[in-house]
Amino acid sequence: MTMLLERLQDLSIYYYLTDLFTSYPTVEIFDGYPDSDLVIPSISIVNEDINFKPFELGNRKRKKERLWNIDVYGSNKAQRDELVSIIINDIEDGILVYDYNEGFPPSSPSQIGTLSILDMGVRTVRIFPELVEKLYWRSSIRFLTQYNAI
Repeated sequence: MTMLLERLQDLSIYYYLTDLFTSYPTVEIFDGYPDSDLVIPSISIVNEDINFKPFELGNRKRKKERLWNIDVYGSNKAQRDELVSIIINDIEDGILVYDYNEGFPPSSPSQIGTLSILDMGVRTVRIFPELVEKLYWRSSIRFLTQYNAI
């Protein structure tokens, strides 16, 4: 079964983050929210809304804009801020989208397009020590993308 474009985008962001943090072997990367005990430090990527915007006058073609959320969990403020800074400084150039239908995971998949960053913001998520078993530091990076095929 062939993966659809949206899933290829999901995987491309996951592997993008995995490659970005190869020099940080203790950082766990999750495709989705962590569903087990939270490992610190970790990063999770979740796709959110897909908006369809009119694209060409006179037909039903629409451009898709996708909202993404990267949650960064650190053991302290400095670690969280460093991980967030690495991501936001690297992601501005966009994320390459690859064809993982060529075999999984291929050693060098073909690039099929790019996710251009249209908008991005970072917010700190407050954690209340009395409500959680283990205190951690969290930020959320939300960004809006548009896919551009090659």
